[in-house]
Amino acid sequence: MTRSDGKGIEAVGMPLLSVSAHRYTTEDMEEAKHLYEMQPRDFVTINLDYKQTGAGGDDSWGARPCPQYTLEPQAYAYSFRLRPVSR
Repeated sequence: MTRSDGKGIEAVGMPLLSVSAHRYTTEDMEEAKHLYEMQPRDFVTINLDYKQTGAGGDDSWGARPCPQYTLEPQAYAYSFRLRPVSR
């Protein structure tokens, strides 16, 4: 993730990470019912996650995600390294 001047930060997952970046906070997204209700912030929220479970199943009627896309309740461990970058 870099600024317009090329300076920024790099995240390296061990193993690979699931990454998302938003101009909204988690609270903004949880409270809004529609996208137009959210106002972009003047900062970026970055989430570094080990993995994410699937959002839904094979249909739109409440099916659970397929087993290969499901994280079971258990302890998980991951690590990542942050380092500055300049391009």
